[in-house]
Amino acid sequence: MELIDWKTELRKIEREMAGLPPERSPEELRAEREATRREQDRRAAQRAVHGTAARLLLVLGLAAALPFWPYAARCGARLGVLGAAIATLLLAAVWVAACAWRRRLPRTYAVTLLLVLWALALGAREVLPRVGYAYADPARPPRLACS
Repeated sequence: MELIDWKTELRKIEREMAGLPPERSPEELRAEREATRREQDRRAAQRAVHGTAARLLLVLGLAAALPFWPYAARCGARLGVLGAAIATLLLAAVWVAACAWRRRLPRTYAVTLLLVLWALALGAREVLPRVGYAYADPARPPRLACS
């Protein structure tokens, strides 16, 4: 014959008399905790995707704007500012690539690698003629400092 645990039975009766729902079993509690954890993981992954997409859009905007630089950047300080903008694009693209790699976003990662190449091409377009390679006009070579 089974022994009855009267403390447990009295606790059940007291909960019923107080109008409370019955206590949940350990399996039900475990399933609820697991469902909560899965929902939190899903929301965190969704926030990560949205955050990476927002960063990517900002970097894409900078990459699209740089070819239309509004100032003549032939030499001097304006050339330095353009170089800083190109360096910012390069660093931002590497930053978004690291975020995409960490969050396992392959398409975003591929786009950021293209942005890194774009930043390198923009930098090469400004630097290579000034170091003696790829002169556009041999009669008037580009220079770093204004005379």
